[in-house]
Amino acid sequence: MTVEQTTLQHTSQLPLVPSLPSNHILGHLQEMRRDPMAIFVRAHREVGDIVRLRMGPQQIVSLARPEDWH
Repeated sequence: MTVEQTTLQHTSQLPLVPSLPSNHILGHLQEMRRDPMAIFVRAHREVGDIVRLRMGPQQIVSLARPEDWH
């Protein structure tokens, strides 16, 4: 599986992107530091081919199938 990450500047660009739920104040940042690949595998398994993750104050969108997003 290939995973492409894109950081977007404004959260207003992300309203239709489903997110992986997190109750932690830093979002998914601690899990990312422990095992970066595992968070993406889990996110795509639980949410789908496109998923938003919160890393502290930043949000990222991960695409499991970037060829679908021309």
